[in-house]
Formats: sequence, C-alpha cells, structure tokens
Amino acid sequence: MQNFVFQSNQGVVGSNPIRPMLATGEKKNKMAKKFDIKKHSLVPKHSKVSEKEKKDIIEKYKISVYDLPLIERKDAAIKDLDVKPGDVIKIIRDSPTAGESVFYRCVINA
Repeated sequence: MQNFVFQSNQGVVGSNPIRPMLATGEKKNKMAKKFDIKKHSLVPKHSKVSEKEKKDIIEKYKISVYDLPLIERKDAAIKDLDVKPGDVIKIIRDSPTAGESVFYRCVINA
C-alpha cells in the first residue's frame, strides 16, 4: 500500500488532501490565538461567582465545594477569569425547555 503526503504553501501537511493536519510550530500557535472559544455558539457563558454566592451555594445544597463537578483551571472557557483552585464557576446554558439552565463547577489544578 502506498501512502501519499500532501503539502501546501499554507502550512498544511497531511496524508489526506480532504482532511489535512495542521502544521506544528509557529503557524499553529498563531491560528490558536485568533480563535476565541468563548465566542463559539455552542460554548455557554462561564462566570466566576463571588465568595458570598459561593457560601450561599454551599449552604443551600449542604455540600463542600469539591462535591461540585470539577473544571480544570486551564480550561479554555475560563482562562481569562483569573480563577484559582477552589473557586466556583457558574455556567449558564440555553435550554429549549427551561429557557436557561444554571450549572456550577469547582476549579481544580490539573
């Protein structure tokens, strides 16, 4: 079986001309910086909750912060929020039945 490799002057390399892989290095980093994941239509709104709201959530549900589902500190959706481990992130998703659904996540280092 023969394997063909296609290369273009646009920094794209791959064995499939229909679905090529991105070139690594500087071009890949420039492309990643141009794309803002938070502006994508499928990414819900993420915000950091205040300490008071965090305390209210813990008391309301009688849980510890680490009982919440987890989100990594380096997650693309929260990288600009200046979060630290133990902070709580509020995620608001559009819902066809409820209008909006609110979810909470605890930030961890991973």
